[in-house]
Amino acid sequence: MFSFKGDIAHSLKAIRKTNGSNPNLTFVMESTKHFKAVQRFWKQYGITNHLSSGFYIVSCALSMCNNVSLFGFWPLEKALDGRSIPYHYYNDLTGKLHDFSSELKWILTMHHFGLLKFQHGNCT
Repeated sequence: MFSFKGDIAHSLKAIRKTNGSNPNLTFVMESTKHFKAVQRFWKQYGITNHLSSGFYIVSCALSMCNNVSLFGFWPLEKALDGRSIPYHYYNDLTGKLHDFSSELKWILTMHHFGLLKFQHGNCT
């Protein structure tokens, strides 16, 4: 996954490290041009900040898969019931790089219209 050209080297290094370890493993690398095209698409709908990698992958999945289900995709510090979510990949949720609130709004909208299934709360 790379949206910046500098990230390509890291992705290629990861592929080389795992090369041959699992013959069933397939790597798919994002195109910087594709990321920017998806970014432009969502900008029309109010997401003006840099897309998070998760939201980008959701966008890709919606274009390639008949059914998309999201589990553990919760970009907020607290759950709906108010409890803290201690393990989050992004430590600074107040940063300006991503607009997690707008991304979540669109995920909930797409869930509402049946475009994807969004599992929040405990998985049962």
